Amino acid sequence: MLQARPSPSWFSKDREILSDHRLLTTVRFGWVREVGSFQLGGELFRIDREPGWGAFLLTGASRVVCRARKDAYCRRFDVDVDGQKVTLAPRSLFSRAFVLKKAGVIVGRIERAWLSGKATIDLPGALPEAVQIFLYWLAAIMWRRED
Repeated sequence: MLQARPSPSWFSKDREILSDHRLLTTVRFGWVREVGSFQLGGELFRIDREPGWGAFLLTGASRVVCRARKDAYCRRFDVDVDGQKVTLAPRSLFSRAFVLKKAGVIVGRIERAWLSGKATIDLPGALPEAVQIFLYWLAAIMWRRED
């Protein structure tokens, strides 16, 4: 299980990701566009969007690691991770918590604390950490749109 917390820098949109209470990485959010980046295990990962209203892409070492297409009318993402299809969606219509579903079954969750900006990222260990961070980033941009 991972934890996210606001970066201690003033006016920063960035989030620190912790694993077992140790800093794993810092996710950098773009100031103007919905883009981001983080370093993990010495590798730089970038989060971008295909032109137009295309899918969100997680890239690392010149390859696409993960692709997430947002449903146009709701906060749901259809995610492709190495050929596996999963869905990241709100737990309910008015919930700020997101659940990860595989074949319609809930396999993980991402929940944000109300006032602190901290979040719990409880996703399957079979997912690479970079993908777990990307899924957190997707939930975080939905929270930012709502705030």
